[in-house]
Amino acid sequence: MSKKIETLVDDIHRMLAKLNDGEPIAEPEIVDGYIDTFVENLRNAIKNQLTPRSSDRKPKVIYASEAGKPCHRAVWYAITGAERLPLPPEVKIKFMQGDFLEEMLALLSRLAGHTVTNEQDSVEIELPRGWKIRGRMDYKIDGTLVDAKSASPNAFKKFTTGDLVYNDGFGYMSQLGTYVEHEGDKDHDAGFLAIDKVSCDIHLFQPDIMDLMAAIPDYDVLVDELESPIGPDREYEDEPWGDQGNRKLGFNCSYCDYKKTCWAEANKGKGLRHFKYKSWPFDVYLTHTVVKPKVTEIKL
Repeated sequence: MSKKIETLVDDIHRMLAKLNDGEPIAEPEIVDGYIDTFVENLRNAIKNQLTPRSSDRKPKVIYASEAGKPCHRAVWYAITGAERLPLPPEVKIKFMQGDFLEEMLALLSRLAGHTVTNEQDSVEIELPRGWKIRGRMDYKIDGTLVDAKSASPNAFKKFTTGDLVYNDGFGYMSQLGTYVEHEGDKDHDAGFLAIDKVSCDIHLFQPDIMDLMAAIPDYDVLVDELESPIGPDREYEDEPWGDQGNRKLGFNCSYCDYKKTCWAEANKGKGLRHFKYKSWPFDVYLTHTVVKPKVTEIKL
């Protein structure tokens, strides 16, 4: 009898619990085969992470991970070849950790008796005036389109509570909705298989299909914005930092690769100032500095 994705997390937990009772989880050759698939997929993912970032970009191509971001100005910067800040080493390592965890979810799903298919299938959607959205889906589990996500404890809560539907700064809902639209399978569920990077809790979040469709941007408006010579407006404003008059970038702008260019007028035209606090989990980028913080400043 084939498995249903709704039991996936419980099935993974039951499968791993067998090891505590001294029971094998499957025949050795089956386990070996699934591990071989995991190793090969992980090898490809890590190889991709260790390949230098290319500045070449096909004209009129938007990546699926970009299309649904609330700030289309960031996408415009990517399309027009604006200066992109280099990835810090720790961020690159974080991406590789994410690849490992997301491939591990596929391995555990197989070992728990579920069917994993369509790994890294290409997605392409035609847009107005010759534009395209391109991407790669993670995989399908038991025929359900799944986007695997490794998340910090705070981000993981968005999946367990369903708050992602209303608070999606990275455009995850739109990306998954785009894949559903490509598959032409709007009558079937899709979902996020998320893992907490600290606790290793796993959760399957299947948003309502109408919420996924609603998250897809208006393609006509998006193309108009990307073809504009001045680009769309900035989506977010800066915010107060402390009680001495300093102001900083908000969460979404702090994670943007194009913040240096976008906020070039900050600090009276001198640009952003980057500070690292030992007691604060995120780097702080000041847009208006009245009093210089007594912490390490990093040159952008």
